Amino acid sequence: MLILSAILGVSFFLIGCILKFFPSRNKDTGYGYRTSRSISDEELWKKGNGFSGKFLLYGSPLGLIICFGINFVSDSVLNVILQSVVWFIFLLSMFMMTEKKLEELEKEELA
Repeated sequence: MLILSAILGVSFFLIGCILKFFPSRNKDTGYGYRTSRSISDEELWKKGNGFSGKFLLYGSPLGLIICFGINFVSDSVLNVILQSVVWFIFLLSMFMMTEKKLEELEKEELA
């Protein structure tokens, strides 16, 4: 499971780099932070991609450190469950925080 966590962590880091440093120029491309809120407005699209990219970029090393720590303190079955929970919470947090940020930006635009 350590190898899978390393692959996930590096993948999330690379996706974060792509979203942050090579953002999609428009909503019709094949990648980007795509939710109904983010694709509703060009500015929200750009901000959502930037924020989620930054979250992935800075958060994935933390997730990796946590998963490596779990690997040394738990047995194999518990290890798999805990590392899966860490990555699930990581992704859920990214979506929740990005949507909250987009909601705030949407309210600012309407005000």
